[in-house]
Amino acid sequence: MAETFVLMTYVVSNALAFFSSDAARGGKKVTGYVTLGTNDLGRATAFYDFLFRIVGIPRYKEEPGRWVAWRAADGEPAVAVALLADGERATAGNGSMVALAFRTPAEVAAVHALAVALGGADEGAPDLRDGGKYFAAFFRDRDGNKLNAFCELGA
Repeated sequence: MAETFVLMTYVVSNALAFFSSDAARGGKKVTGYVTLGTNDLGRATAFYDFLFRIVGIPRYKEEPGRWVAWRAADGEPAVAVALLADGERATAGNGSMVALAFRTPAEVAAVHALAVALGGADEGAPDLRDGGKYFAAFFRDRDGNKLNAFCELGA
């Protein structure tokens, strides 16, 4: 696998589901953003531009030549890719995964299919998980970072 990206923020899906809820934190979300390091900002930006475009998530802000971030709406967590500030080579975080919340199973399936079509690797096809509480799919981006696209289903 390609050797770019290092996961700089570790996300555990169960913790994310709890700590990202407004009620759990008195109206505050714990996850503000997740940053993935890259050695090729242009390639990483192109991957995530395409991936997020199909579900209407725009670029949030950027510092040209250093980092780019996407966010669904004000107050929501962001996902960013960045060149490493310390000048070291970025590598994928072993055992790390970023969970991206979507609204519908169709969005989850579309994001998974596009990620694989863009050169990512399938790590688990779209399907019901956890006794039908979630619809989720797993994939790795072109640089080996593991991501989980999911949506919560009714209780």
